[in-house]
Amino acid sequence: MGPEQLNAVLLERLKRLEDLMVAQVDQMRQKDALIESLSGQVTTLQVELKEWQEGLRVRGQRQRKRRRVRGAKSAKEAPEPKPDQPNRPAGRKDGHKGAGRKNPETIDVIEHQRLESCPDCSGELTDLGVGHHHTTEDIVLTVKTTQYQLHKHHCNACQKAHLAPLPANLGGAVRIGPKALALAAWMRFDMRQSIGNIARFFTEGIGLSWSKGSISRRLSKLIDQLAPVTNQLWEDLLAEPVIHMDETGWKEDGYRRWLWSGSGKDTTCFHITSQRNRDSFEELVPTSFAGLVMTDGYAAYNAIPEGQHAECWAHILRKARDSWEVHDHLADGTVFIAITHFLRGARWYQAQWRVIGVRPEEHEVRLRTAFARIIQACETAHTPRLSSMGEWLRRHPERYLLFLNHEAVPLTNNAAERELRSAVIMRKTSFGSRNLRGSNTLSDGWTVMGSIKKRGGSWFEFIDRALQQIASGIVPPLIPSTPK
Repeated sequence: MGPEQLNAVLLERLKRLEDLMVAQVDQMRQKDALIESLSGQVTTLQVELKEWQEGLRVRGQRQRKRRRVRGAKSAKEAPEPKPDQPNRPAGRKDGHKGAGRKNPETIDVIEHQRLESCPDCSGELTDLGVGHHHTTEDIVLTVKTTQYQLHKHHCNACQKAHLAPLPANLGGAVRIGPKALALAAWMRFDMRQSIGNIARFFTEGIGLSWSKGSISRRLSKLIDQLAPVTNQLWEDLLAEPVIHMDETGWKEDGYRRWLWSGSGKDTTCFHITSQRNRDSFEELVPTSFAGLVMTDGYAAYNAIPEGQHAECWAHILRKARDSWEVHDHLADGTVFIAITHFLRGARWYQAQWRVIGVRPEEHEVRLRTAFARIIQACETAHTPRLSSMGEWLRRHPERYLLFLNHEAVPLTNNAAERELRSAVIMRKTSFGSRNLRGSNTLSDGWTVMGSIKKRGGSWFEFIDRALQQIASGIVPPLIPSTPK
């Protein structure tokens, strides 16, 4: 092999070595990048593991609700309770007037308790009279059975036979009286008890044998009789200046349905629909509604005109708080602080308006400036959720500033949220209703019961009066016009 051939072979081998070294360098860089990525994932998993150990994360949720601890911005910074710190004693503070149960006005039964012999030495005792009074109140659960004997009459003028009718408060030829029906309806619509629990209460607690099927049919019939009252309550709701709307999921025979809540100052209405869209909302609140509507920002409410649509600030504050606590970005904390300062000024603005009776226009400019700061802080946030929220606030500012021109507009939609709370608990325990009739019975029963509670009335007084007035063709008011 000559020198030229030897040089060519050496150059070729050197070139192969260089290519091999370049390939190895590339592999080392890829491995370094993979190691760096895995290190970041390990750090994230360590943080999540610590949150699981501290109880900040629970199964099925991304983060546990924060504990409201004074002086701590999040549950992470909440101080642990001191084990040696004693709990506050029960009762009122020293210097305050005590409170106790008042003595009953009347005594139904008087029982004398005497000793037969001395409890220490079993000696004979001399009765010196009553030395102490102790009063106990209890209930007597009994079933009163009434047989109505309807007399037959003959008219001497028209020669016709007539049968005396049943009392109007019975609601028809029923086997269960109005008081038991009112108690069952109160347990079902106010206490949110299941039909099975109601049947057990009557059968085992009172001694009135009443089956579940009979209770269900009787309550449905009662709600059908109260249909004029329900229709009037929907008209009363649409006549209010401000209503709160909210919706939540519902189950009907295992299928997804939607429970809607409309809440006003004196009226609460419920309805269950098969869809969660604009058409379902307009079935409840038509486009001709001239009042103001407070919502939580769901897209089905976007058809409401801008001058009538107010959105909830509590949902905005919650989004900012969650982004700050979960992602822990400084800019996200700036958004939360800006919203907190704005709401503090907004509450003062509304309180000042209520006190002086005149809209404090000089503070409106400050609130609009603070609102612009919130939008600016959202634009510089690291969380995409806050960036999109800032864009939404920029496009619809009047929805969140409607309270500046209307005294009755609140800052949050908590009124509708509270109305749905007990229904959500019932949905989780009873899995909804069986059919459409059961859904309508529940929604209309909640409508009547919730409106009575808002107006300060009594369900038991109303139901006894309502059945008599409905039989006479009168729509009964929830509260009697003249006090008894």
